[in-house]
Amino acid sequence: MSITDRVKQELRKEINAGLYPGGSLLPTRHELMEKYSVSRGSIDKVIRQLVQEGILESHQGSGTYVKSPDNKHHIYIILNNDVECAESNKFNGILSLMLSEINDLDYSIHCSSNIEEYFSEIMLNPSSRVIWSRPSIRARYYIKKLKESAIEQILINRSDPEFNFHATDTFGAIDEVLSSIKLKDAEARIGLLVPPLSEEEPFLAVREIYFQELLHTHDLKLAIHQRTLSKKINDVAGVLSTVFKETELDYLFVPDHDMLPIVLTYMAEKGHSERVKIISFDGELDSFYKGSMTIRQNWKLMFDQALEWARSSKGISSQKLIMPEIIYY
Repeated sequence: MSITDRVKQELRKEINAGLYPGGSLLPTRHELMEKYSVSRGSIDKVIRQLVQEGILESHQGSGTYVKSPDNKHHIYIILNNDVECAESNKFNGILSLMLSEINDLDYSIHCSSNIEEYFSEIMLNPSSRVIWSRPSIRARYYIKKLKESAIEQILINRSDPEFNFHATDTFGAIDEVLSSIKLKDAEARIGLLVPPLSEEEPFLAVREIYFQELLHTHDLKLAIHQRTLSKKINDVAGVLSTVFKETELDYLFVPDHDMLPIVLTYMAEKGHSERVKIISFDGELDSFYKGSMTIRQNWKLMFDQALEWARSSKGISSQKLIMPEIIYY
């Protein structure tokens, strides 16, 4: 951490803690230089950055003041709006409907790609509560900065032990699915079809790892493990052609919601649907896929509980794994 970042972090914490209340005059630059043992240039840079962030305001001839917060209790819901993340996009639609029924909150809804526009506003209000809907990798910088400034936040579907979170119990759900398969057919031939690894979708890698780990735990056989070059129709269909040509399968696990429609269409066209059962996350299947299973995440419950957390007293720790519904066809 640079000297400037260290001083800015310390000064921001002191402002949030009430050492310099809103509307008060900040100590002189010379006093700040002595307090933090830094140069005039470093102090000037810190003050300039905090003015740009909306935390301080400078008045020529009278000095630099701490900007007064609006003293309102704000709950910010920061959405993951990555176009590739169909599951989060689906949740965002559910969330919008839920929020339309809530009338007693002072809240703002902003997408994670636009967090820059509201970051200063959040920092200026220490009583803010932030709910992140499965934050992307790009959001990590802001999550870290909010933590450094003691802004209360909770992550939906990111089970990070350093933060408050409510997340899907992926391990428990896959364990239940494989336990069911084991009881039906201990010799079941199971395939795994996954997309390329992506920094923006680390949860897919987690599902893949848990699946293989639990196959071993239940002593089930992984007949084939294939990774596609992309999520494009031709690439997925090409891999599926190889899979069904080389291996007899009883089950095919497709952890990626985006690829599932391509898989279902290919299997229906090639006549594999009645023979091979699908295991999916948040998949929309019908009775035609008899014996298949869908792990359906309970987004509504996760948000409801996160909202209750946000409305509760400051400082409450909350780390919960939410068991999803297992749908058997």
